[in-house]
Amino acid sequence: MLKTCILDYSTVTDLGFPTPTPFLTFNLRVLTHQFVYRRKLDNSHQKTHDKTLKLKNDGLGYRRISKELNRLGYKSSMGKEFYPSLISVIWKKIEKKQGILNQPEVMEYSDFDIVLVQLQNY
Repeated sequence: MLKTCILDYSTVTDLGFPTPTPFLTFNLRVLTHQFVYRRKLDNSHQKTHDKTLKLKNDGLGYRRISKELNRLGYKSSMGKEFYPSLISVIWKKIEKKQGILNQPEVMEYSDFDIVLVQLQNY
């Protein structure tokens, strides 16, 4: 039967005088949309955005979307009917929001270095 004995001894730290301790340093750069402030839409605006997105993805133009929203009884934030240029503005806002939210998160490490630090014993 073999017995293993592990000694807690280091030839580097037990020299009788203080030795510097190595530390790995680097820069981390994170590109993310997580810190972008996004105002939450109220329920009626969210429904309008969802319906506009669905109709636009179905291939309808601004004029047909505005007619369809008016036919379904949707109202603008001012309580009025929709018109093509308003749908254009809404669509551009939807595209901008989706562009931000669909960005991939990127993590990049750089400037790796080993720094020797003399630790003080107190």
